[in-house]
Amino acid sequence: WEINKTTNRSEFEKIGETSSSPALGRLRINGSASDPYVAIIGSGFDPYDIKNLSKTAYLTVVDLKDGSIIKQIEVSSKLGNITTNLALLRDKAGYLEKIYFGDYYGCLWRINLSTTTEVNDFLGKTILAEEDMLFKPSDYASSDMLLGPEPERPISAPPILGMAEEETIWAYFGTGSYDDYDPGYPYQKFYGLKDVLTTPYQDGGLIDMTNSSNTNLDQDSWHITLGTNDNRDYDQEIGQASVKDRNERVLTTPEVYGGFVFFTTWTPNDDPCGGGVTRFYSVGYKSGGYEGGLIKGVEDAGTEKTDVRSIIPSDPSAKSSVPSKPMIYVGQSESGEPVAKGLVNLGTGELTEIELDPSKFAEILNILLWREIK
Repeated sequence: WEINKTTNRSEFEKIGETSSSPALGRLRINGSASDPYVAIIGSGFDPYDIKNLSKTAYLTVVDLKDGSIIKQIEVSSKLGNITTNLALLRDKAGYLEKIYFGDYYGCLWRINLSTTTEVNDFLGKTILAEEDMLFKPSDYASSDMLLGPEPERPISAPPILGMAEEETIWAYFGTGSYDDYDPGYPYQKFYGLKDVLTTPYQDGGLIDMTNSSNTNLDQDSWHITLGTNDNRDYDQEIGQASVKDRNERVLTTPEVYGGFVFFTTWTPNDDPCGGGVTRFYSVGYKSGGYEGGLIKGVEDAGTEKTDVRSIIPSDPSAKSSVPSKPMIYVGQSESGEPVAKGLVNLGTGELTEIELDPSKFAEILNILLWREIK
């Protein structure tokens, strides 16, 4: 089956030029064998005119068996809006429990689908409500893509989900879009949010972990303002703390691993020929706090630094291209020694490696490897 402007013209217009990877799973409509396997798809720009900003965003629920559209639900009344990929939680039977996604107006949405009541409430909606928001930006009501002002902190990349020991879901995401350098660009942010509220978070209710010396002992939801100078944010090539720029932004999904959240940022150059600078961050996943000694291999005047929160890799490509999401490797070297690395593709076809301290993962992971020989 296929959904296109011929088979489903009106529905196709609502989906638009989507780049949203769908949430795939079973939908608990009545808790029986007839419950369908579905794809829930976010939406993109007007499919016939991407410059037309009068289109709003939609979620489309598609029956995977035959491509029939079960429901289309408007995300909000915000014009010119688009959604990110959908992050999801499924149970062991394949049923969708929650979906999370961001939009261009900077809102992070969270839809509960774990019970038949929640699913039928969701399918009964024509438009999502504030109760479906996990985070609502302060300019959400005033921003307008058609008339202005544009949203200050759009979400371009989907969130990633993590789970704390108490089985609390955390959502991690950053803000920013792939635009040219702007001397007045709004400062962007990175967020770590506990999914424990029925009303949306706003910036004023979050712990500010922008300064690497700040603490969050209660491990409440937090944020980091990007583009601000901190003496633990280094440039590996020059071997010292680097001057940052308000144009720093997040364009890729973070990674959660071993008790930490890792993310990359990109700062475009103030240059008509383009290019920019990549930075790799690592912070505690529940506190947003700096972890001493996690990033290794950075020297200042011949002395190894142990107080690094983020790093611009020494690879020259780090100063030209948009990075991939971070990937984390923990294993052994050829000689059998423990090794840990952060890996980032800088668009050159090669992976840039950031050295990490493997001992930071040992207690949290505590994995026992074994082999069964027949």
